[in-house]
Amino acid sequence: MKQQQDDLFFQQITSMFQAANTPAVITDGSFSPLWASDAAVQAMPCLALPDGVQLLLNGHAPDEVKKEIAARGFFVSMNPGGMLSENAVRLSALSPGDPSRYLVQPVFTSPSGTGLHPQGANRVLSSFSSQYRLPLSNIFASLHGLMHVCASAGSDCIEASGPYFESINQNAFQLLRSCGMIFDYTCMFNAVAPLSPRPADLYQYLRELLGAVSVVLESNGIPLESDIPDGPLPASCDTNRLSIALLQILSNCSRFTREGNRVRVRVRQAGQRLLFSISDHGLGIPENILPQVFEPYFSYRHGDHPFSGNGLGLPLARLAIGMLGGAVTLSSQPGEGTTVTFTILLHDIKGTPSVECSSSEYLSNQFSTVHVAFADSVQCPLR
Repeated sequence: MKQQQDDLFFQQITSMFQAANTPAVITDGSFSPLWASDAAVQAMPCLALPDGVQLLLNGHAPDEVKKEIAARGFFVSMNPGGMLSENAVRLSALSPGDPSRYLVQPVFTSPSGTGLHPQGANRVLSSFSSQYRLPLSNIFASLHGLMHVCASAGSDCIEASGPYFESINQNAFQLLRSCGMIFDYTCMFNAVAPLSPRPADLYQYLRELLGAVSVVLESNGIPLESDIPDGPLPASCDTNRLSIALLQILSNCSRFTREGNRVRVRVRQAGQRLLFSISDHGLGIPENILPQVFEPYFSYRHGDHPFSGNGLGLPLARLAIGMLGGAVTLSSQPGEGTTVTFTILLHDIKGTPSVECSSSEYLSNQFSTVHVAFADSVQCPLR
């Protein structure tokens, strides 16, 4: 039975990688290739050699690589000769804790990709926080101070200044969103922040999160339907990473919208995996753009809509899903909508499951992840 489940999982995940045109290689415990996607063969020509994967390790001993994967969850091979490396790869266990099969993916999937040596990532993040996130905190604090002064001056001042306060607040939220995406992407890309699984009732967690999202989307005229099985689903999961993936995908549903748009989220358990399907009836993605949607920092202008952003939404979602032991694929038709399908691996629970945040708490907290995630398409709370 276990062999049948393993074979089915192998078939499903390879199909998803192939359909998503994602460079991916699956190896055995000695790093000999078992399967490679077409995109991987194109991105890493050395895979045609019998020891192609080992060549990509840039001189790192296989035992050292395995030890780091066991300790940190994955291994990133960087060329020590420079800041950027087209040969850098990321290795992780195909199923966490199972040393018999490994997943290998290039760190840079296109010439426009970028990255840092792991040892430099902490300095970059520290500088980023001091130079961008701290000033943003001061902007929000100053804005609230100005509002208090204006309120003391009377209703005429509030009426005259209100639109300016809202504009400053909305733009600050959009900067906060962009800074958060860059920070999270840098952390995950450079293996700075390992997974932090905790016991959770995943179905209840999803009900609360999506309940809050439905209220936010409704303010943009978009109904959200959630199809989540009844009852609990206790499991050990890094719900922060899962939230990142879900909110990045759903924020696209809100930004690239049109009249009559609606969103549906369907969740189902399949053995040791949780399957997600997120579909909308928005603008859709042009066929010539589809191959690039998971490229870091790639973005495009959709018709008369303003420039879409920093190009990290879907790449960030894919990184988070990958850290959760899953894979993601996307299909779209211009003028009809988009469907994103992904999986995550379920782990046996250790401890008592809990729900970290209710729908009302997501909505009442001005700086909750839900409000920040939709800052590019929905009016954010001023206080």
